[in-house]
Amino acid sequence: MESGTQVSFTRYSWYGNEVKTGIVRGGGADTLGYSVDINANRVLTVSPGGDVFPSGYILSRAANYFDDPNSRNLGRSGFLRPNSLDGLGDLAIHVAHPQCTGPEYSRGISFGYGGGFSISTYAFDKDGKFAGSKRILTENDANSLENIPVGAPIPWPQPNPPSGYLACNGQAFNKSTYPQLAAAYPSGTLPDLRGEFIRGWDDGRGVDRGRGILSWQSATGNRNTDDSIGTSNPSGRKALYGISETHPRNIAFNYIVRAA
Repeated sequence: MESGTQVSFTRYSWYGNEVKTGIVRGGGADTLGYSVDINANRVLTVSPGGDVFPSGYILSRAANYFDDPNSRNLGRSGFLRPNSLDGLGDLAIHVAHPQCTGPEYSRGISFGYGGGFSISTYAFDKDGKFAGSKRILTENDANSLENIPVGAPIPWPQPNPPSGYLACNGQAFNKSTYPQLAAAYPSGTLPDLRGEFIRGWDDGRGVDRGRGILSWQSATGNRNTDDSIGTSNPSGRKALYGISETHPRNIAFNYIVRAA
């Protein structure tokens, strides 16, 4: 039989076509399933319910999910190239739930490619809606900013925060877009840390009484009194001098927070 030749099968033509194709009927009725033999070796069995059982391994190309709308069937398991479409990453291994015809309860692992490398898991809920993805950390992430909890202030050495981070400049943020950040800052507003020092919360210790989390405190004035004798103060009275606030030696960083 020539390669690429199509053979049509009807209910009663399987025996006749067995010689041409190597497809063997499982018994005297079509409901008993079929098998595929090549050179007298069984390579594939199809059950009456449509389950396929290969005898060896199967190599398959990834479905081009990004460019081919016909491949966007998340009710089936397989290898996909979403290219970041629908939040599924660049490449993905998709696992569909066996009792669902759509994406309900399905799970997957997605991969980034190109200049960087990343790996994440994603999930769909019971209604088939995308429930989000979670980054899987590797040894390359051991010292990265990704290990810092969402909302924790981070000293950043550049004027602008990196992608996925927000500056602590008193700005409001969308709590629906950043639910984890909203858990840290329920008001939907980030603290304004420009020009501020961060102090440890007293939490009942009694060193800095009456303070609540994220409360602001004004500076304490500094007026020094020293004995001074000179032409301007011949009587030797105490002289008062000083500044309105004090600060230690410091280096200015830009405080940012991880947004998601």
